[in-house]
Amino acid sequence: MAVFQLRPKVMETFQEEAFTLIVEQVTVYENHLEFRLKNGLILAEVYGKER
Repeated sequence: MAVFQLRPKVMETFQEEAFTLIVEQVTVYENHLEFRLKNGLILAEVYGKER
């Protein structure tokens, strides 16, 4: 948490260190991505045309 408290609230560019601190795995599916965080939470992001 200390790492994020020292950063600006809005990150305008990709920050690899922050990403690797919280993301355990990224799974790519045909129309969405799943981000499995190190705390077990799974976030889904749809991309491309929705069916």
